[in-house]
Amino acid sequence: MNKEVAVYYALRFQVLPGPDVAGTAARVAEFCGDHGIGEVVLITGGEEVWTAQADEDV
Repeated sequence: MNKEVAVYYALRFQVLPGPDVAGTAARVAEFCGDHGIGEVVLITGGEEVWTAQADEDV
């Protein structure tokens, strides 16, 4: 029994800050388009935003 299953891929990708952020984002977007990834969230400097410890109340 062979059934087709619809699959939707979403990617979260961290882009490191630097002089070629736009180029990196373009390459990621091209990769996603070529491989059927329907959504990509680009994150820059994700660790810099969160400064609290995991056990702290925020």
